[in-house]
Amino acid sequence: MSNRTTLIDNNTWNNTHIATVGKFFLSNEEEGYEIAQSLGANYVLRVFGGQAKRRDELPGFLWYVRIAASVFKTIDEQEFYKNRDFGISKEKLSDKFANSIFYKTLYYRFGEVPSRYGYGYDKMRKAIIGHKDFTLTHFKEVYTSKSWIIRIYEILPRSNRGPTFVAPPRKLWLQTDPQHSAASGLEHKGGETYRYFEPKL
Repeated sequence: MSNRTTLIDNNTWNNTHIATVGKFFLSNEEEGYEIAQSLGANYVLRVFGGQAKRRDELPGFLWYVRIAASVFKTIDEQEFYKNRDFGISKEKLSDKFANSIFYKTLYYRFGEVPSRYGYGYDKMRKAIIGHKDFTLTHFKEVYTSKSWIIRIYEILPRSNRGPTFVAPPRKLWLQTDPQHSAASGLEHKGGETYRYFEPKL
């Protein structure tokens, strides 16, 4: 994959690392972004079969939850269920799952895709997704294949700019004593000649 180091490649010797990546996918965008930064991740690769009717990552989602919960004890699997069921339809989609990075990076913009059953119809699950209208703040879609099977997102870098600095008015020092028009804003005081100006930032 273009000489990129992967964080997960079926090597399960480090359970804490696997659990951390799992927690990333379970988290909402703000929390997950912090985890991604701590891992030094730049991109997220997803395999999605909802448009092409192919097997994908979704059937294994609850294992993400269970592995992450084995290390991070605050994770509660029941929060990902609705009406004692787990799924993507409005009747089964929990708020926790709908706001997770896992769900959002699979279904981003999928609600715009038409079908004979309506917009956002997942052919693999045979259901219309329950959460369609959302945006991404820290992730940028950089590639989606024609069949939507492969989806790649860039994890946007942190902004390194602080609040805009507003400089106070300055005095512009003039070395000579030219003749000034009234409109110039300059005054001759018998000594130094100067005027105030607001710097343009």
